[in-house]
Amino acid sequence: MSDVNVDVPISNSDHCRVDFCVTVETPTRVYEIQQVKQYMWDKADYNRLSSCLSAVDWSFLLSVNLTTDQLWSAFCHELDVAIDQCVPFRYVNTQQKSCRKKSYPAKIRAAIARKRCLWRSCRSRPSNNDLIEKYHRAQDKCKHLIHAYELKKEQEVVHTKNLGRFLADRTIGRAYGTVCRLSVCLSVCL
Repeated sequence: MSDVNVDVPISNSDHCRVDFCVTVETPTRVYEIQQVKQYMWDKADYNRLSSCLSAVDWSFLLSVNLTTDQLWSAFCHELDVAIDQCVPFRYVNTQQKSCRKKSYPAKIRAAIARKRCLWRSCRSRPSNNDLIEKYHRAQDKCKHLIHAYELKKEQEVVHTKNLGRFLADRTIGRAYGTVCRLSVCLSVCL
């Protein structure tokens, strides 16, 4: 916080106004190629991972780390060490994986296209109730088809016990780098 000034009250208030600036750092995406560790959860040795975590003296860990931050850091460290020992990994470029749209089957893509077409028609003719009703039916159909598809995919993950691959697909390529500074000036009445 910087540039703190006491100023005249606003309107009929008997409280002074305080002007100040707050500087906030926000991460921005890095577009350069970086190497990140990608765990191959489908090849993990879960029995060994369980053994490694069971071998940790958790009582000692709890007794020497007195604050929640220290305890969390110690827990994360033990977990990271065990994962590094029991889960194979490789280094991949962050630029290889781009943000992809979900790919749906042809039936769902056709339903989405139909809904989009009806939406455009509704926007050009907002007083046409028949068109609006068709749009709402198409919207419900899309919602139902997507929900059924997502549920089916989740069931496949659960039944094949391939949770590692499922999580890895959603976590790789989220690298942050440079920091931007954002200054926000605020006025507060005291």
